[in-house]
Formats: sequence, structure tokens, C-alpha cells
Amino acid sequence: AVGIIRLLASVALFAIAIILILDNLGVNVTGLVAGLGIGGIAIGLAAKGIFDDLFSALSIIFDKPFRRGDTVRFEQTTATVEEIGLKSTRLRSVGGEEVVISNTNLLGKELRNYARLNHRRITQPFGLVYQTDPAVCARVSDMVREIVEARDKCVFVRCGMTAFGASSLDYELQYDVMSTEWEDV
Repeated sequence: AVGIIRLLASVALFAIAIILILDNLGVNVTGLVAGLGIGGIAIGLAAKGIFDDLFSALSIIFDKPFRRGDTVRFEQTTATVEEIGLKSTRLRSVGGEEVVISNTNLLGKELRNYARLNHRRITQPFGLVYQTDPAVCARVSDMVREIVEARDKCVFVRCGMTAFGASSLDYELQYDVMSTEWEDV
């Protein structure tokens, strides 16, 4: 990326230097400057997609939303980053196939980077039969909190009733497991 930036800056400086030299030699450069401006606009519009991907690649390089070897998820695809190029990024999906996506499309979507997890949040629905004693229902959150906090690496977040189900009182438990390893979870 730095090499491309240097090349573009060198070409721009070289073009400006030539125009200044011609102007000092008495050549009318007004038409040349206007022609270069119109030509630059035409080239810019024609190469818009390429420039979008180039600037997206620079954004990935400098902002580092992910790196080679990170596992990411976008849309319905979960994959490991294999190569970050100037036009596209190559990923290896969980199923083994290679996924190639342009950098602009990749950064234009919600991207989840699983390599930077420090914990995983688990949401666990459960139900109690309608015949459950109301005193027990009132203590469910506290009982579940004790169960979760008795486990190593688990942090209770919340628990509460969410609905009256067809055959049960529906509850939802959320807790964090302070590990990134699925075996621990």
C-alpha cells in the first residue's frame, strides 16, 4: 500500500513539474491543464470501483478491523482470513471453500471478529410448568443466579420471565462465560 501511494504521489509531482517547466518555457499550458483535469475526472469515474477497493484496503491495513488468521463473520458466512489484497480479501469458510469478497463489500457490511473475544454471552431459554408454586416462580432468578455463579468462569447477567407459553411459563437466562474456547462454553 505504501508503494502504491508513493507511485501515485510521484506521478502527480512529475506531472506538476512538467507543467511548471513548460509554463516557464513560455508554452501556454491552460489547455493542457484543462485537458488533464477532464481526463482525470474521466479516469476517476471509470476507475471508481478500483479506487473504492484500494481505499478500503488501505482502511483495512491502517484501521485493522481484522488480520490474517482471524475468524470473522459477515452476513451468513463464517470464515478465517487468509489473505488481504488491494482489491479483495480471501477467506476460508468453515466448510472449507474459499470465499473471495471485495474489500469495499466486506467493510460495507456488519463484520464480527471472533479473534478478539474475551468472553461469550449465552442466552438459554427454559420453561416451568404452570403448576409451579408461585413462591418458587418468585425465586427463580435468584436460584438461577446461584447455579450460574457456582460454575467456574461464569458471570450471571439476567434472568426473567419472557412469556406465557403454550404449556409453560417461559423464562430466559443470560450469562457470560469468561473464555473464548467453545469447550469451556
